[in-house]
Amino acid sequence: MVISPTSTAAAAIYSSLLRGETKPNIGDQKEICPLSMAVAQKIAHRIGSSGGAALIVDYGEDRASTDTLRGIRGHEFCSPLASPGQCDLTVDVDFAFIRRSVASHPNLKVSGPVTQSLLLQQLGIQDRLTHLLRHAKSKEEAEIIISGCRRLVEPDQMGTKYKALAIYHKDLPQPPGFVSAV
Repeated sequence: MVISPTSTAAAAIYSSLLRGETKPNIGDQKEICPLSMAVAQKIAHRIGSSGGAALIVDYGEDRASTDTLRGIRGHEFCSPLASPGQCDLTVDVDFAFIRRSVASHPNLKVSGPVTQSLLLQQLGIQDRLTHLLRHAKSKEEAEIIISGCRRLVEPDQMGTKYKALAIYHKDLPQPPGFVSAV
């Protein structure tokens, strides 16, 4: 948070969502994305009034992070300022912030985040892999399928970096794949 002589609107909103967290100290840094709160609340309103569910899958943590702004160009990380307009900009998602943004809605439940690896395993990725391998047309195709599966579930790949969060109507059961939180 930026040091200000008085409380700012953004600081007041974010502070209200910090319930249960350690109060930040002067000099602490946390990335805040007010737009993620607005989008999460729109999703919550739609689900709360019309039913249904949302599945949010992205890379991030179940807490605020710092210094996650980075550029990606040609599938490689680069400085986000090195080539303006020539690289994609990205940051980690703060799943705790999203969860707290919708937690007060009376018609919703939230599950997760869980790791992508856990979610996919609970949804049957091993059975799907077995089926795909049974129908692979060549050894090379089978190797590509195995490599792709490993990329999705292995901890040193996307398996633990990517998380999933479910927002769903209170009348629905917990979605499959959300047995335990991260």
